[in-house]
Amino acid sequence: MKSLLRIAIVFTAFTLAIASCGYDDVETDNVESMKVQGFDNSGELPQHIADGRCSGNAYMMWVSFQLADYADVAHLASPMTGLRIITATDFDDQHPAGSDVSGLFMLHPIRPEISMTEYETNTYQAVRFAVPTEQSPLATVYREGAYFMLTVAPAGERQCRFTVEVQFANGTVLSAAGDEVTLY
Repeated sequence: MKSLLRIAIVFTAFTLAIASCGYDDVETDNVESMKVQGFDNSGELPQHIADGRCSGNAYMMWVSFQLADYADVAHLASPMTGLRIITATDFDDQHPAGSDVSGLFMLHPIRPEISMTEYETNTYQAVRFAVPTEQSPLATVYREGAYFMLTVAPAGERQCRFTVEVQFANGTVLSAAGDEVTLY
């Protein structure tokens, strides 16, 4: 229940941010593709995982969207109705390859380097993304997408690879896989 409340709060903040952010050229658009990248979030700022290894407690996944007209923000012609994270490898004994591991990730609340709203005062806002559901489709997306933090690291060292699958109201399903990473 807390998860649903968190999603509702993020969705409300997302909607208010759209209304107040000053984007005049919001286009009706479609997501053409996605990109999934893993980051090591153990330092001051997230870093690309250069050597293919990352602490499971610091693994962060960035999901970005390629829009047809390359707008920064777009009202979707077909709302996003679902987003799942699927493990392509055995994550642990309870999550073999092919399992939905969305519940092991949380939406990262703040990414200052992409969500600064007032440069003079260094004011930040929460990331402008909500996790869509069948009950609350996501009608507007930002090209920068969303960051997901792994909240439960696998026991011991594991080779992991995650695929993100997004569904739209018109039946379109897009997916993208991140690089394999050794979580320790």
